[in-house]
Amino acid sequence: MKRKMLLIPLALLLAISLVAIGCAKPAPAPAPAPELEVIEWRFHTPHTEARAEYVLQQDFVDMVYEATDGRLKITPYPGRALGFKDGDMLRLCGGGSLESFMSYPGYVSRDEPSIAIILPNFVLRDREELIALMPVANKNYRVLYGEWNIRVLTQVPTPLHYLGLASTESLSSLELMKGKKIRCFDIIQAATLNELGIPAEIMPQSESYMALKTGMLDGTIHTLASAIPGLSLYEVADYFSIVGLSTVTLGVSCGEDALRALPPDIQNIVLQVAKEHEQKWFELGAAGCPYDDDAIVFLKEQGMTMLEFSDADKELLTDTGAIMWVERAEEYGTKAVMYQEMMQAELERIRAE
Repeated sequence: MKRKMLLIPLALLLAISLVAIGCAKPAPAPAPAPELEVIEWRFHTPHTEARAEYVLQQDFVDMVYEATDGRLKITPYPGRALGFKDGDMLRLCGGGSLESFMSYPGYVSRDEPSIAIILPNFVLRDREELIALMPVANKNYRVLYGEWNIRVLTQVPTPLHYLGLASTESLSSLELMKGKKIRCFDIIQAATLNELGIPAEIMPQSESYMALKTGMLDGTIHTLASAIPGLSLYEVADYFSIVGLSTVTLGVSCGEDALRALPPDIQNIVLQVAKEHEQKWFELGAAGCPYDDDAIVFLKEQGMTMLEFSDADKELLTDTGAIMWVERAEEYGTKAVMYQEMMQAELERIRAE
């Protein structure tokens, strides 16, 4: 006997399927992607946003932020807004109280005098000597800062070429400077001027304006393009006399512990950005001096008289500076003497080429 096939109407089959689907558990929603942690570093700088050097520092901050997709945010605090002193950077940053800072060797010479011996002012004859000395100088800087648990990320010759004297009266020669009170930012500068019979002392650049205005100072040594417009010294000084070419170097340094605390991929990005930034600004520093040219136009428009020391005075400054370079190194001890002799040997090799 044949079985009769049970025919299920199509509509009933569809209804059964829909019920089955409705009873099934819904697929779990995908878990949201975890938010990436944003790490923040504080960055101490004595420079205000109006200073030409600040551009270099802001460029590094921006490059790191972009390369890390915002995962590392370095926040600058211009004009010492954090309340720290420049001379305390080795202890603060090396000790972990601060993550990063603008590194100018002259500012930290109190705790590490040998750093100020590497590339002193009033010793080199021209900008080309500075550029040629930078590879050896940077190796030494990295060793010396490293002894304080600090990593030099970038260190470059400032793109500001002219070094000079802002003064309340015409002081366009060493003879005219004798008996005048002068402010410096480098220990070899001060020692050189004092040796030539010119009273000079190191004073924070932020105090220059008021000291000139009140008559505490007759003149202040500065790089032209940064300090004169940036500190508004044209308001209290009628003259600027170019004394030579700047041998100032600056860059960005960070605490070794702060760097090592970063995730490995962020560490690698920071170090790669540092290489790119250093190369970029080294090339700018080795090129012409557009910052200075623009500053000269600006200062003339403000009524400042631009002057220049004679070649004889410039030569006397560098000759005397070279003597003070050796004397200060001997005063600081064996370590400083070692670095001074190393840098002098390299300088003599460059001059012999």
